[in-house]
Amino acid sequence: MGQPVNRLPTLLQSMDEAARSWFLSLAQKRTVAKGEALFHQGDPAIAMYLVESGLVKVFRVTSDGKEHIFHFISAGETFAEAALFEDRTYPASATALEAGTVFTFSRQALLSGIARHPDMALALFTSMSRLVRELVRQFHLVSSEPAESRFGRFLLEELQRQPPGVIVVPLSMRKLDLAAYLGISPETLSRTMKRFANEGLIEVQGSDIKVLDSRALLLRFD
Repeated sequence: MGQPVNRLPTLLQSMDEAARSWFLSLAQKRTVAKGEALFHQGDPAIAMYLVESGLVKVFRVTSDGKEHIFHFISAGETFAEAALFEDRTYPASATALEAGTVFTFSRQALLSGIARHPDMALALFTSMSRLVRELVRQFHLVSSEPAESRFGRFLLEELQRQPPGVIVVPLSMRKLDLAAYLGISPETLSRTMKRFANEGLIEVQGSDIKVLDSRALLLRFD
């Protein structure tokens, strides 16, 4: 996580060249500091975002003060697309977990672009569909799977984000944030990581996790 984007963002892959160029022309580049809020839940939903570098968490704070993390957004990924189609407020907050840069796309500019290039609408709907599937998968994972399965599947998903052959998963987020994302306590996360290390599946190297046996992870948690 947190590496600069070095390939075409997923959202842009289904656009033709004209739509892609128009889409990028609408972007406003913004540098964000670690810990900086991009928006808060309840703010007017006026833009969507594309992460160029860094890492962003999207989360919601419940009435009893608990934080529920929905996504970690890394380079090349978008978020807040739904803001384009509802003139309402953001249902969650977004905060940078590390310094980086994002591109913002205002609602008005994108709606104008969609009128010119229908490919943009299709790409945005595809992106939102992917998000819904991820939310359903995440809900199932945290509501019915044991801690080992949650952590094992997280590692497999993060490995898929890395370039081919890379077996190190960089943890740019705090363990507290990762535990909240997985729906477990920090203590349970620590015990699970230690168990995986003792079984020869991983090696913890500071803030990185080196996967020693990806085949065993696949067999157990895929």
